[in-house]
Amino acid sequence: FEDGMGARLAGASLSLDGSIGVNFYMELDKSVAEDENAYMHFTLPNGKTEDVNVSQAEKKNVNGMNCYVFKCNVAATEMTDTIKAQIKTSSGNGTEYSYTVKEYADYLLAHTADNKAYEDAEELVRAMLNYGAYAQKFKEYNTDSLPCVPSDVSEYVINEHGYTAYAGAKVEFAGANLSMLSNITLRLFFKADDITDVKFMNGAKELEIGKNNGLYFVEIANITPDELSNDFTVSISDGGLVTYSPMTYCYQVSQTSNDAALVNLVKAIAQYNDAAEAYFKEAKV
Repeated sequence: FEDGMGARLAGASLSLDGSIGVNFYMELDKSVAEDENAYMHFTLPNGKTEDVNVSQAEKKNVNGMNCYVFKCNVAATEMTDTIKAQIKTSSGNGTEYSYTVKEYADYLLAHTADNKAYEDAEELVRAMLNYGAYAQKFKEYNTDSLPCVPSDVSEYVINEHGYTAYAGAKVEFAGANLSMLSNITLRLFFKADDITDVKFMNGAKELEIGKNNGLYFVEIANITPDELSNDFTVSISDGGLVTYSPMTYCYQVSQTSNDAALVNLVKAIAQYNDAAEAYFKEAKV
């Protein structure tokens, strides 16, 4: 191994399973793989760090190589920002590798003619980059380095998507918003004087209750791009129930908001949903 301690970057791939990021494929010497203190150290674009123990990495055979896969997620606004990755062990540190989501996406788009998997993913990757560009413009973040020239979304129409809400004995639905800049998260707000002993459930999962500006809220997090038009139901133990979709929020913003940057962003994320639904539907055939 070049680094002298038993770790080598065998390759990288773009994460297309919902969150945005890069998968690092590492070849590891037995001494590293069996070191209980060995881990991948990520330095993220926002300056934060994240450690993933080698024992927690997915093992995958790629072209005859036994690799350990380490995934690093970034926010939608960070596709052009650098991710740094370095294996650290009890005996020392390996080579530090750098990558960006845009770098791998550009590679994929440049090789669609000779790789069927890349060709199949082309529309999804273009929609993802477009979403990132509009996220950066909305956030006014690093706008001199967009992941792509954003396509014109002004003529794109988001289909109407309604919701249902039934008040319970203690709780009344008060609205929703959608976090679109990191992991996609739907937040539902509720009015209540007293929520003692009230539980909010999404299926079999009990949701944690927060409070902001006098309203209670619960979150459905890590929504994948192909799930953005899905309806999510929250049942409340006082008899209330809400069924709401991320696309409901996007539709309402597109119809009522005067913030052009936000309208462009929800249209871009709706197009991302279209591409993801088509990609994952084809993958299941």
